[in-house]
Amino acid sequence: MQQLRLTTAEPEFFYKAYAAQPAVNGVDIEKDDAGLVFKTVTDEDMKNLKKALVKFLPGVIIERYEPRELYKIIKNEYGHLTGGERREILNNALDTAKEQGFKDKVGEIEKRLGDFLSSADDLVLDGFVNFRLKEYRRILERAVNNTVEKYVSEREYGEFIELLRYFVSMQSPREDLVHVVALAGGGYSLYNGTLREITRQCIEEFSDAMGEGHINFDDLLISSLITLAPLDIIFHRSENINNKEMRETVEQVFSGRTHVCGGCPLCRHGR
Repeated sequence: MQQLRLTTAEPEFFYKAYAAQPAVNGVDIEKDDAGLVFKTVTDEDMKNLKKALVKFLPGVIIERYEPRELYKIIKNEYGHLTGGERREILNNALDTAKEQGFKDKVGEIEKRLGDFLSSADDLVLDGFVNFRLKEYRRILERAVNNTVEKYVSEREYGEFIELLRYFVSMQSPREDLVHVVALAGGGYSLYNGTLREITRQCIEEFSDAMGEGHINFDDLLISSLITLAPLDIIFHRSENINNKEMRETVEQVFSGRTHVCGGCPLCRHGR
């Protein structure tokens, strides 16, 4: 009689999960407080059992261990974050980890399990995950780092939007209405409510503030609109706007004040 012990803090869960898999001939299984004990009579049955465990355990490890491993990484590497921030990052990191390739993670765990079980009959899952799955943990670390970078970027962007809103709220409108005409070759033409073009004026004011150098038309547009603080903004030929983030920024800063024209002389002019 040969036996293989699987030590786990969740023997009931692993027992039910294993029992739900296709049975391996010649294997008896017992459950105790420390985990599971698999028993076989022949060497061939033990080999078949180990092959089955190599296929069975990776998915279960990912299901049961991944959330806690991600949280450990977040706690150890980003201990300065609040509890609420950690929970938010954990939820997002779980989604990121799923997107990073289930097959790649399963393949890595299968390889390490196969190597380990080829010469061992006692598998302590906690120790195996902590010390044998280094590449798998690196995958999780990348998921956490990517999530934190995105979280910080979004938070900074939100703070940036709030700052721009504050600037706009503190100014009296220099123009009640500004028409923004997106040009096919890039750039914009700006008109006030009486359809007087104010593009040159805006460029001169922007250049005075920023100094000499290449003009970024998206920055010019945002800066000009904040300076003008119009009550309403109408976009014309919006299909020519390639920078969707810039447009979203304008829409968030001037919430409820932006509109898209469906067709007018400004839209048709110069086509």
